[in-house]
Amino acid sequence: MRLSFRKSEEELSPIIVHTRLPRTTLREEGVLLMPQPETLGLGGRNGANPRGAAVQDARPVNAVQPPRHYHLLWDEELDALQPVLTRVSEHLAEVVDHWHQLCILHFGDTRSLAEAEFRDLFYNALLRNTKDLLVGDMDRYAVDTIHTGELLCERKVPFAEVVASLHLYEQSAYTVFPKNPPPPIEIYAAFDKLSHIRMILLSDAYFRSASPSAGARIRALERQASLVAPEHRVIFHGLVGASATMRRLYDRIDAAGETRGTIMIVGESGTGKELIARAIHECGAVPTAPFVALNCAAIPKDLIESELFGYRKGAFSGANADYLGLFRAAEGGTLFLDEITEMAAETQSKLLRAVQECNVRQVGSTREVPVDVRLIASTNRAPEEAVRAGNLREDLYYRLQAGVLNAPPLRERAEDLPFWSNTLLSSSTNGCGRKLPCEMLKKTRW
Repeated sequence: MRLSFRKSEEELSPIIVHTRLPRTTLREEGVLLMPQPETLGLGGRNGANPRGAAVQDARPVNAVQPPRHYHLLWDEELDALQPVLTRVSEHLAEVVDHWHQLCILHFGDTRSLAEAEFRDLFYNALLRNTKDLLVGDMDRYAVDTIHTGELLCERKVPFAEVVASLHLYEQSAYTVFPKNPPPPIEIYAAFDKLSHIRMILLSDAYFRSASPSAGARIRALERQASLVAPEHRVIFHGLVGASATMRRLYDRIDAAGETRGTIMIVGESGTGKELIARAIHECGAVPTAPFVALNCAAIPKDLIESELFGYRKGAFSGANADYLGLFRAAEGGTLFLDEITEMAAETQSKLLRAVQECNVRQVGSTREVPVDVRLIASTNRAPEEAVRAGNLREDLYYRLQAGVLNAPPLRERAEDLPFWSNTLLSSSTNGCGRKLPCEMLKKTRW
């Protein structure tokens, strides 16, 4: 069977709507129940009921050992997933094809991986992962998933894109699940737990890989900076330029790094707003602390709140485990929110409270948790116009405007073109000894 894809979300939405999951918690007289594999209609290693059989037996959670796999998944649930994992394995090319189409739909031209790179990386990763799961080898599964996380970090895929892409994978996998009859809701719940385990492993590998790279980069930059007088700097924490405009920016970044106040970076797309945010972070007292970036335009507006603040188990359909959220992931460091004007006004209000009170409350929780996070936001719009248009809350802008940095476009600093072009070529493996014609570059509209 070959799936056909259309480019609009409206046309893809029947698939997406079909995969919304009901709540999976079973309660009987106040006792939380854990379904047996035999009662899921799909059977386990030691026996099977006919597909679609009613749930007749369930096990109280307090009568068994804790889940064996990452505090989430029981062996019985892994057994029950075998039929749907087999379906995913048999239709892996279709799953990856559908997944790539969803990524195009959600990320557009901002996605980090080209089509060939996407298919090569994720097809092979899923092939290994599915084989590991089908033989019940969770240790091998963990090793293979950690390797994928390291590759994603190495290829500089933003962590927010990794999270969103994994959600889109789950939707794509659902399209090859049996249709007649469909799996019971407990199978979707177990598959969702497996997705959470994958995220735990990927995120741990991603940030472990990022930390040594960031540390080496910072040390190299510090050595370079110590040899150059401030007025002669050409490269500053990844930013390139020696014009008066860029030197003023470097000075402001240095000053901003000495504080923990909120910062707003304003500039057109492609002017290096995230590089500026990273430079501010690296100029701070603890440059090795976490730096977590989120592109607000790349995440659906109804998911941003749970990504930022986290959620409690059972807060909504599919929330089968606690998720800390990006605020707490950035504890002691910096949270960078790119294109903040794409965030819903209601979420902006909650963001403002989190910044003012230094507390966050997970979705589904009544308790606030203290956080120590420095917030840096950016926008490609004029902030005052965004406020008037209702894209940026005035009270949030008032909080952010205490420190505003402007990212100058290249066309306003033509004298930086030679430095910029030479740095670009030197970073390419094929650029040794070559130079770009600067006169031609100066005539180009940037």
